[in-house]
Amino acid sequence: MLLKVAVRALCLAAILTAKSPAAFAQTTGWQQLERCAGLPSAAPLEPFDGLLVTVDTDATRVYRAAVATTYVLSFAGGNFLDAGAISPDGRYYAVPNGVITTVSNSDVRYVVQEIRIVTTETVPRIVKRLPWRASFPVGTRFTSSGDIPRIRWLDNAVIQFVDGTISEGQHAVQVDVFSDTAPIEALEIPAISVSPDNTLALAIVDGGISLISLSNGEALIALPDVLFPSAQVAWSPDSARFVIAQLRDGNVALGLFTRDGAALDTVVTLAPEQVLWNLRWSPDGSRIAFSAFDPQSLENRLVVVDVEARTVTDTCLPIVADVDGAALSELAGSPDGTRLAYITTQGASRGQIQVYSVNDSSRYNLIPAAGRLLGWYP
Repeated sequence: MLLKVAVRALCLAAILTAKSPAAFAQTTGWQQLERCAGLPSAAPLEPFDGLLVTVDTDATRVYRAAVATTYVLSFAGGNFLDAGAISPDGRYYAVPNGVITTVSNSDVRYVVQEIRIVTTETVPRIVKRLPWRASFPVGTRFTSSGDIPRIRWLDNAVIQFVDGTISEGQHAVQVDVFSDTAPIEALEIPAISVSPDNTLALAIVDGGISLISLSNGEALIALPDVLFPSAQVAWSPDSARFVIAQLRDGNVALGLFTRDGAALDTVVTLAPEQVLWNLRWSPDGSRIAFSAFDPQSLENRLVVVDVEARTVTDTCLPIVADVDGAALSELAGSPDGTRLAYITTQGASRGQIQVYSVNDSSRYNLIPAAGRLLGWYP
């Protein structure tokens, strides 16, 4: 806890620069490699495929292959952007719409009126408006990053969200976006992370983190030493394994577990002064990526793990670090698993999305950007 407080006090986001290879310090775990990327090279003729989605305080934007610039899916104001979510296939964006009301200085409420389903086409369209009568006071267990609870896509058609008002009580519901069926009540679990097959979740139970069955809400096993409450978790795409950040003897360790919660291995143990952020498992299952933040130097270095080779590679690349309770989503893996997109301010006065190739350690600038990455979709 003292480490988290120190990080929040020190991380006043500035330009991050790669100063020395020692910025990433591993103490134990899989084989450590250092493969520093050089300066950004010229972008290839086709610099990007699929679509990359970013969210900032003013708008949610898309960068799409063969489109010269970004375009807006949804503006801030009546839309609660931090609670929005992209469908797994990248075709739709679900975003709540409503108002913020101030009853008193100590009673600010987010009042939601509908969920808008917006296409991610070059000219976005609202294809569905789902009624959502809900309200959330700031600071409750439902709020996420100072906003309302995030919508979650269960598949490419079904979403789950928390329904109800402050006075009438609230519960989780799910609904098929593209049918006229009414929402049905869903099992409410305060999940930290849900497996891709939607059968298991890591959730808050009795002040700690446990593995939960989503079929009945049963706690299967409690996980020891998990960094809480801001647990960093990443599931493999086949839902067979997950990695989670743990606190061991004052150090931050990345533990590898089976889907049943059995410990398999320790991937990496960082030096005590470092923080593990932005944990992601690549869509093809071959790699894990995260950032190692050093509050002394304000460096937030990109680290790539090869799961089969059991190697942990420091790329020496600085990516944007943002705390103060904001969700960290500064890494997005390409659908084929060969590249990583991230936001950096290295060598520039404003944020820049760069694309890093995990095969040859090359990188290039894609487009100026701010905020955080929601994901990279086909």
